[in-house]
Amino acid sequence: MRRTINLALACLLAIAVVRTGYAIPHLISYQGVLTDDLGDPITSATTVEFRLWDMASGGNELWMESQLVMPDADGLFEILLGEATPIPDSALDADSVFLGITLLPDAEMAPRTRMAAIAYSFRVGSIDGAAGGTITSPVSIGEGHSNSGFAGFVAGDSNTVSGDRSSVTGGLHNTASGENAIVAGGSNNSATFVGAAVGGGDHNSAYGIMAHVGGGQSNGAYGDHSTIGGGYANYTTGIESVVGGGSSNHADFIAATVSGGARNVGGGVGATVAGGADNEVTDNFGTVSGGEFNVASGQHSMVPGGTLNEAGGEFSFAAGYRAKAYGSGIFIWADSQDEDFEGFDDDQFLVRAQGGIWLGDESSSLLDPDDFIGTSTGAHLTWGGDWTNSSDVNKKENFTELDRDALLEKIATLPITEWNYKNQGPSVKHIGPMAQDFRALFDLGADDTSISTIDPAGIALAAIQGLMARNDQLEQNNQQMQDDIAELKALIKTLAAQQR
Repeated sequence: MRRTINLALACLLAIAVVRTGYAIPHLISYQGVLTDDLGDPITSATTVEFRLWDMASGGNELWMESQLVMPDADGLFEILLGEATPIPDSALDADSVFLGITLLPDAEMAPRTRMAAIAYSFRVGSIDGAAGGTITSPVSIGEGHSNSGFAGFVAGDSNTVSGDRSSVTGGLHNTASGENAIVAGGSNNSATFVGAAVGGGDHNSAYGIMAHVGGGQSNGAYGDHSTIGGGYANYTTGIESVVGGGSSNHADFIAATVSGGARNVGGGVGATVAGGADNEVTDNFGTVSGGEFNVASGQHSMVPGGTLNEAGGEFSFAAGYRAKAYGSGIFIWADSQDEDFEGFDDDQFLVRAQGGIWLGDESSSLLDPDDFIGTSTGAHLTWGGDWTNSSDVNKKENFTELDRDALLEKIATLPITEWNYKNQGPSVKHIGPMAQDFRALFDLGADDTSISTIDPAGIALAAIQGLMARNDQLEQNNQQMQDDIAELKALIKTLAAQQR
């Protein structure tokens, strides 16, 4: 009697995993109806052999197991292929796999059944080299890759991973050769040393330990722990140095920073170039904030911007156009005149302002063109060198008449000597009162350590008025005396004539 199996549902993958960490079972659900050659159901237990082949007929046996099937009253049975003998991953490596069924003691039934895609789906749970859903060998996705690093991962096209635990997650012709290095994508990028990373872009290289290039093109992070955010043709060679972006910028010393711009160089420890073009810091902790062709060549020096400025002294500051600070502690600002404005001596405050200088809390449009220095107080210095104090009556109050005779008496007692300022040396002499004596006698000014220029002038004018009043009185007295003398002379002359 010939027995047959009418296929009801074959090759249904039995997936029982619902929680992470559980392996997908390598079992294929198989249902069939067992009948004799007359089509009547077979209800007795029957031994069936199942085999996987790489060809529809003949070929190589890939897997085999034997199971005792137990049909129901209609001959229907259901089993799990792989329950007796596990189905290995290799059994489904071939492009086409065929299921052959043998009901002992008969020969194998024909034709064999080609396995459909659903039967392959359990391979999702164990990619080559994985066990229990955990990948333990290098993983490559795409074509043309080289993946020789331990636990390496590579995706994209024609990428190379040779460092242990390194990754290239996409792109073309990228290389991760350092341990724990990563290239996220882009093309022709390389992460060469431990922990190096390239985010993307083209022809970027992270050569230093833990160095990082975010993107852009033709950038190279050579210093350990250095970073390039992006841009074009930027380089970091200093440890912990940074180039934010821009083009052709260099951060060459420890902790140097070039934020952006073009052709800027951070050439000192802790140097900073914020932006601009063709700016350079050549000494430690110097700063150029922006502008063009500026240089901070002194330690802790600064150029905030402008063009062709140089802060060459330690702690120096140069701004504007062609300002040059060569001494330490110099502050120098130059206007738009097309020539260098230089400062050589230490600790100077220098300003070149062809249009004058304005100090105050109001608009500089109030600066008189005749003044070199103008202020909102009204005081000013003319281009001729004449300092003028503010003396507007509308700014004054509490007017008091002076006792000019008493003023003269005070002047007479005011000590006036010759002396020199200590910080000028004995060769520079001056004549004048001491502020303490001046304050004690006249009670003028804000304190007893300074004398304003207007108070001595006012005292001198008042004293002159007092002297003029005294002189007028003396002249009147003198005239009276002259008149009296003339009268006496006339009287004497008359008496003399009478006696003759």
